[in-house]
Amino acid sequence: MFNRRDKLKTVVVFSLAVLVVLLFSLGNQASVASAQEYKLKMACVLGPGTAIWKAGNEFTERVDKATNGQVKIKIYPPGALVGTTEVFEALGKGVIDMAFTTGEYWAGKDPAFAFVTYLPGGFDSALQHDFWLYQRGGIELVRELYGKYNIYCLSLPYYPAEYLTSRVPITSLADIKGKKLVLSGAMSNALFTKLGASTVSMPTGERPAALERGVIDGGDLGVPSTTVAIGADRVAKYMLRPSLHQPSSALELSMGMKLWKSLPENLKFVLEEEAYDLAWRNYRYNVDMDLAALKKMREGGLKEYILPEAEVKEVRKLALNAWEETAQKTELGRKMMEGQLLVMKELGLIE
Repeated sequence: MFNRRDKLKTVVVFSLAVLVVLLFSLGNQASVASAQEYKLKMACVLGPGTAIWKAGNEFTERVDKATNGQVKIKIYPPGALVGTTEVFEALGKGVIDMAFTTGEYWAGKDPAFAFVTYLPGGFDSALQHDFWLYQRGGIELVRELYGKYNIYCLSLPYYPAEYLTSRVPITSLADIKGKKLVLSGAMSNALFTKLGASTVSMPTGERPAALERGVIDGGDLGVPSTTVAIGADRVAKYMLRPSLHQPSSALELSMGMKLWKSLPENLKFVLEEEAYDLAWRNYRYNVDMDLAALKKMREGGLKEYILPEAEVKEVRKLALNAWEETAQKTELGRKMMEGQLLVMKELGLIE
């Protein structure tokens, strides 16, 4: 027979056991509740067959794995969600969740964007661009700019040099005069206007048809792998080096600000880490695919020309003038320009 003390012990032990089970159950429920799933839609500036599309897909897979399936991102090709040039407003309004595109399209909305992705006559490599962003405070200025439009910039995925590619030979600055060239970004358009060209802007996917119809003579047809992927290599048989308009470049990976602010800190951390990984993954994939694309283009009859060093220096002087003209329109753009100039001086690119 149990005495009263034994009965009391039994009651206490049983009560504690029930309490432990209850607390464990509540903890599990709280954990499940906090592990909200996010199913996001991301617009991509280029589609299947490009290094950008490959890198973008790997980014979505890595985020899925790193968050144990809590964040699932579906990537869409150009035009599938919204038009290529409509991405910016759609992102700011929350119509789409994310975008892997390029800030060069947005300089018409705010001239400061001209200083975000690349500058004609600017950095010669992605490493220099990265140094400005993460060692000299450039990323804070970039995020301040995007924040004005309710967008959070996760990273600026790096991109190799783009060369002037055309359907007619362009071997010198004199040959540029009178040509109809397609270019991305206000700064490139300003530079080539100074060089005597007639410039236009249009989404990358529309450029091969314009080239075939003779609407344009050439211009920015992407890195070699993009030139081949969009079919522009069928017509563009001439290439001028070094890059005048885009010696080093960066795309943009961004997210609607409202969505970004709603995310828990651990997911923000994962997204930023994977976004930075994407920056270099995108660069590596493009370099790799460019080598194969250049081989194909050369086998197809590509002719390559090198601009004399004296003319390269002349282009850089004209480019710096274009920088200053654009910077006068925007205080934030001026800060970005001054920061990049300081880094270029540190690295010995300019005096």
